[in-house]
Amino acid sequence: MTIKVVLEESDRINLFKSLINAASQILSDGIFSFSGDGVVLRSMDTPRVAMVDLTLKPEFFNEYDVKEPVSVKLNLQELKKILGRGQKDDLLTLQVRENDFQVLYKGSIAKQFTLPLKEFTEDEILRGGNFNFAVMAQFNVGILKEIIQDMEVAGEDVTIVAENDKLVFRHESSRGKSSATVEMEPTEDGPLRSLTISDDGVHQATYRTEYLKKFATLDSNSVSGQTTILEFQSNHPLRMSFDIIDSLSISFILAPQITDEEF
Repeated sequence: MTIKVVLEESDRINLFKSLINAASQILSDGIFSFSGDGVVLRSMDTPRVAMVDLTLKPEFFNEYDVKEPVSVKLNLQELKKILGRGQKDDLLTLQVRENDFQVLYKGSIAKQFTLPLKEFTEDEILRGGNFNFAVMAQFNVGILKEIIQDMEVAGEDVTIVAENDKLVFRHESSRGKSSATVEMEPTEDGPLRSLTISDDGVHQATYRTEYLKKFATLDSNSVSGQTTILEFQSNHPLRMSFDIIDSLSISFILAPQITDEEF
């Protein structure tokens, strides 16, 4: 059994590194499932509070040689370190072999790294879930990341309220208060590209800023035209996804904080 995928362009390699880095903020280990449809990393963190859902289509790669479906479990912290050892203009090859996972860099120096395959059960391979969200907000790049950083100054969680044509982020604790409001504007360069509330009601939920900050690692200007999508509804999970390029999808799902008043 040998699976081989290759990335040649430095921009695509850097994007792949960013995706793995973002996933490693949440997961210590991850299961990669290779098939004719692409590569899927879909795993939950140890406390089962957050999930990473990443799909790389075959066209994301310059070469994609996967003849039969295979799933492997890897230490993402170690994989992130290895991916950081490549140099500009190096060609990156990933190979799944019988007993290990190989990362090869080919440039002025040929580098080879090997990771052991970790044991896992079939129950650990998560299927895609069907989530329904009443609120969907599409942000211009960098806006949501800045808001989350502002909320982190005051406390460990943030309450998000969606009503009419605005979103309010707020926190209140013994350390102080903070809030940020974003509204739909008629210009395209406003903070929000779109805001949809399906039932025209008011939705409110509270989430951990620690996780949101890690999700927002990808909320940067690395790709022209990138947008960040936030979806949630009252006291339900939140999903943060990134519209980067057509050949990949990446999203993070986070369980809400339930307060005493909500029981």
